[in-house]
Amino acid sequence: MFPNSFRYRVLHQMEQLNSGFLECDEIYYLKLNPMIIRNYRVIIFFKCPWTEKVNKAIQLAKILKKTVLFDINDLLFDNKYIETIPLNKSLRNKMKIKYDNRIERIGKTLKLCHGAITSTLAIARELKKYISNVFINHNVANEEMWKLSQEALINNRSIKDNNIIIGYFSGSITHNLDLELIKPALIKILKKFKNVKLLLVGKISYPKYLKEFYKEILVKSFIDWRKLPKLISNVDINISPIKNSLFNLAKSANMWVEASLVKIPTIASNFGQFKNVIKHNITGFLCSNNQEWFNTFETLIKDENLRKIIGENAYKECQQNYNTIYSGIRLSKYINNISSKHIGFFLPSLQIAGGIYVVLKHACILQDEGLDVELIFDKIDIDLI
Repeated sequence: MFPNSFRYRVLHQMEQLNSGFLECDEIYYLKLNPMIIRNYRVIIFFKCPWTEKVNKAIQLAKILKKTVLFDINDLLFDNKYIETIPLNKSLRNKMKIKYDNRIERIGKTLKLCHGAITSTLAIARELKKYISNVFINHNVANEEMWKLSQEALINNRSIKDNNIIIGYFSGSITHNLDLELIKPALIKILKKFKNVKLLLVGKISYPKYLKEFYKEILVKSFIDWRKLPKLISNVDINISPIKNSLFNLAKSANMWVEASLVKIPTIASNFGQFKNVIKHNITGFLCSNNQEWFNTFETLIKDENLRKIIGENAYKECQQNYNTIYSGIRLSKYINNISSKHIGFFLPSLQIAGGIYVVLKHACILQDEGLDVELIFDKIDIDLI
């Protein structure tokens, strides 16, 4: 099972590049042989901490005029940002020292690169304080997510009843505080509507303030992402509350995308990436306070047709703008524009002769001018080995 960040920032972006007619490979940084850098025009390090091998690979890439980029989907590249994470305060001394060291090494790799790719405007703003060239490539759904979502749409809620299910799909334990943000609205809704159920999924503890509604609340542990589309399709309303903080400002709107793929309307905090991607009252709902959360809950609970309209609108929005196939060309254009021009010289041999010497001289001149130069020949002369 792949972590969400790896899926979205590595596997999905590779699919985007393929759809944009660029070939790519994936290599784990601890297994990196620096010499393999010679085989690629562009090298992208995803959230990669500095190591001797990583440094050697980057320096070699620069000598060979390759383009080196860094990809990251959060603010974990400088220790000043992690102080805003509540979970960080609970780390013990040894664990914190180790964690801080890793963040420092991630930042060290970032500063060695020619540019960076990231998922949100908020992260891009912070990255530009460290590196000038930053490209925003939002998290998008890949082909497998679309396929699983289509299957879920066909099979969802085969048995309809009068219950309205509100779903909260959290990614980590940090989301406990986010859910508490809408505590008054949740309590008020559960008291007013006896047919409303609350489904909590992920690394989240049972909220004590909802203890009196235990019969209306179901808690499921973190599940494989491949099972999520079916589970999300069985709720009526998806919610994504998020506390206002610099670290949260950088988070992606993945849960809006994943719910939209199965035509489920989302209510989210009017903040961060949700504010950037959701068109209020069209592809979802944005709320700034508990009264707005309660009013939106009440409206959607009473109006099944509105839930369907918003869900359908969100689905079409994702279909056009949040999938790897349609968004791949934009990413590929960026990669092609930032990378050095690639020149290949086809040689009959590396045996030094007048004509070969002239070609090698031209290759050196072009490389000195910043071009990525490659020498291609049929076979290595035995005498040169």
